[in-house]
Amino acid sequence: MKPLRLLALVAPISVWAGPADVPSPLSSPLALLAQASPSDPPSAAGDAGDAQLDAVRADHLIRFLNYVNFPGTSVPPPGEPYVIGVAGAEEVFQALGAMLAGRTLHSRPLTRRLISDGDALTRVHLLYLGRRIDVPNHPLARAARSLPVLLVCEHPEGLASGAVFNFVFVRDQLRFEASLAAADRAGLVVSSRLLALADRVVGGR
Repeated sequence: MKPLRLLALVAPISVWAGPADVPSPLSSPLALLAQASPSDPPSAAGDAGDAQLDAVRADHLIRFLNYVNFPGTSVPPPGEPYVIGVAGAEEVFQALGAMLAGRTLHSRPLTRRLISDGDALTRVHLLYLGRRIDVPNHPLARAARSLPVLLVCEHPEGLASGAVFNFVFVRDQLRFEASLAAADRAGLVVSSRLLALADRVVGGR
C-alpha cells in the first residue's frame, strides 16, 4: 500500500470520490494541484501558492468528513449542520466560505465557525488548529481531546498531541498523517480508503 499512500494530498479527485455530496472536479483546488508542474510546487509559489495551499487545506477538511463516522450522540439532527471550527488559520476559514456554499454531508448542511481561545466546542464536529497554534500546550486541543471531535492540525507534534489528522510537508508537497488511537479515543471511525492515502498512520487496535 505504500505507493498509494504517497499520493496523499495531491491525489486526483477520483481517488477522493465518496458517498457524501462532492463538487465537480473542476471546482476543487485538488484538480489544480494534480495538473501543476512538479518543478513548481505550491510551497514555493509565493502569495498565490500560499492561497492555493490554504484552499487545499480547506478542501481537505471538508473531504475528511466524508470518510469519518461520528458516534450517534454527536450526529446533528436532520436539518442541523455539521460544523467545521477553525482556530489560528483565518485564511483557511475564509477559503471554506466559498467551498461550503450548497454543500451537504449525509443530507445535512455544512457550515464553518471561527473559534477563539476559550470558546466552547459545543456542536463542533471538526476542529482545525492552524500553524499559528501551539497545539501541545493549547487549551482548545485539550478540550477537543475529551470530545467526539475530529481534531486536525499542522504541527510537528500534532499526532502526539491528540490530533486525528495532521498536515505535513513531504518533499515540498502538502500531505497528511493519521492517528487511529486519537480516532478511537474520540469515538470516530475512519475509512480505510482515507487511511490508505495517509503518509503515515500510527496507533490503533
